[in-house]
Amino acid sequence: MTGSFVAFSEIDIDPVGSDRRTQAFRDRLGAVDAWPGFRRLEVWEDEGTPGRFVMVSWWDDKESFKTYMRSADHRLSHDRIPSEPAAPRPVSFSRFRVIAD
Repeated sequence: MTGSFVAFSEIDIDPVGSDRRTQAFRDRLGAVDAWPGFRRLEVWEDEGTPGRFVMVSWWDDKESFKTYMRSADHRLSHDRIPSEPAAPRPVSFSRFRVIAD
């Protein structure tokens, strides 16, 4: 996957709402799955920090990611995000280019 683009988002959720958010991740809309340039999405839950999650999405290139982020499908997926106490609080967002695999 050398040359791929990877988006890495870290979020915190109140541990009281993390079960609700975990279910929301499992029941995600999935509109991105058919998006041009999309490869896969991984959602990780930190075993040592309750309520800490990481979302990692893999793309053919940065332009595919940017186009999706401006799309109605992206807005629709975010409209489904649970409110408090399961509302996510951004911790970090990073972009990577795969240079070796």
